[in-house]
Amino acid sequence: MSRYGLDNNSTMSITRKQLKSFGASEYLAKQLTQGLQPIARQRSAYVYDIAQVIDAIRDKLDAPNVRKTTKAKLAQLEIEVSGLIEPSVSSQQLLDAIAEAAQANTRFEQTARKARKAAQELQTYKKERRLDFSTHNNIVVFKV
Repeated sequence: MSRYGLDNNSTMSITRKQLKSFGASEYLAKQLTQGLQPIARQRSAYVYDIAQVIDAIRDKLDAPNVRKTTKAKLAQLEIEVSGLIEPSVSSQQLLDAIAEAAQANTRFEQTARKARKAAQELQTYKKERRLDFSTHNNIVVFKV
């Protein structure tokens, strides 16, 4: 167990290239993985234990001499990399959200259909109102 509560025996891994894809610069990716022991080699890239990388990110965040912009990048990087270990949204939550969105879309379409029908009826009513007149005692009366 790492000092931040992450399991060092996790099977999740990450490379420097993946760190860069999450927004780390080449320099930052090297700094974070510099003191780490690679757990494997994938073609020409070293593979690092993700829990150790997260520990390195948090150590760098705790360092007093790190610039604010770097800390902001590190905080975002920590969120992205931590999401690989513990996804913040479960599959069931995602399916529930999709079902809810589908229901909302259906309700919206029904309301839109009703609104279009009401608009057509209003147009028809306005046309009838303009054309509907009758004579009463030689006086033309328009129905209002």
